[in-house]
Amino acid sequence: MELEFNDVVEQEQIDFGMMSSSDFIKQDIPIQRNILSTWLKEGSINMVSSNPGSLKTWYVMGICKSILTGENFGKWDVEKEDINILFIDGELHQSNLKTRLVQMNLKENGDRFHILCKSMVDDKVRGEFDLTYKSFRDYVKNTCIEMDIGLVIFDNMSSLCIGLDDNVKHNWDLISQYFLELRHKNISSIIVEHNNRNSSYRGSSSKLDNLDTHTVIKRQSMDKNVINISFGKYRYELDKSVMGTHKFVMSMTDNVMEWKELDSDSFGRNKKVLTLLGEGLKQDEIGKLIEVDRSYVSKIKSWNITQDYFTKSNQFTDTGKGYYRVS
Repeated sequence: MELEFNDVVEQEQIDFGMMSSSDFIKQDIPIQRNILSTWLKEGSINMVSSNPGSLKTWYVMGICKSILTGENFGKWDVEKEDINILFIDGELHQSNLKTRLVQMNLKENGDRFHILCKSMVDDKVRGEFDLTYKSFRDYVKNTCIEMDIGLVIFDNMSSLCIGLDDNVKHNWDLISQYFLELRHKNISSIIVEHNNRNSSYRGSSSKLDNLDTHTVIKRQSMDKNVINISFGKYRYELDKSVMGTHKFVMSMTDNVMEWKELDSDSFGRNKKVLTLLGEGLKQDEIGKLIEVDRSYVSKIKSWNITQDYFTKSNQFTDTGKGYYRVS
C-alpha cells in the first residue's frame, strides 16, 4: 500500500518554531516530575503487558491506590499525591469491576479517582467506546483537560481497539499519535496489553517506539499470588530501583487486597538452595543448613526447572545464570 501524505493542497509556509540549541536550553521548560519514583512521570507513556490471567488489572489498581493514598508501592515512592486518575475499563462486567475496586479499597479518595466502564454505557453509543473512534478519543482527552486528570489507565487495548490489526505499523500510528497528544497536555498513560502466544506483547514492534517504559509481568507458577516485574524498556537515567526483577505478592488483610514487594531475602535463599544443590548436597542437608523444610527445597528446584533456570541434574542454565547473576 502506497503511503498517502497529507500535503494535498498547497498552503502558506508554516513556522514550526525551529530555534538554536542555546535558545532552546534558555527556554523555561517545566521539570517532568515523578508521580511514582522513578519510572512513572508526568506526561509519560507507559505499557504494562503480560500473559492473560497474570494480575495486570490488580497490579495497575494497586499503583492507583498508592498514588491516591500517598503510600509507596514497594520501593517506589509516591512523589505527586494530588494527581487525579481516570480508569478506563473496556472488558470487565460492571459487577466484577465494582468488586475489584471495593477489594482494593479504592472507594476512598473517590473524588480523585474516576471510572469509565464500557459495560455501563448505553447500547446506542457502546460501539464507539473505542479508541479507533475520534469521538471517543476526543471525549477522553477533553474530559481529562476539563477535570485536571493527570493519569489515564487504558485496560486493555484488545477491548478498546476493536478490529484494529495492530500487527501493521500504519494501523497503530493513529493510536500512538493519540498517546502523544495526551503527553503534550501533560497527561500520563498506562496502557494495559495482553501478550501473544509467544509471551510477548501483541502487535507491531512500533508499539514500543513512543513508550517511556514497558513493564513486563510474569506470574509465578509456584505461588499464583506472586508476580515478577521487570522493565523491557526504560527511557530515563537508570536507577537501582528499576533494575533487575521485582517480586510482588498480593494478599488480603481485613478484606482488603494489597500488594507487597518481597524482600531480596527470598531471592537470595533460592539462589543459595540451587547453588548447594549444584555442589552436591542433598535436599535434607540443605533444609537443615538454611532452616527450611525439605519440601520447600524441592519446590524451589521444581519451579526453577519450569522457568528454565535450573536443570534436573542440578546445574544453572544460561538463563538461570543471568537471572541469579551467577558467573
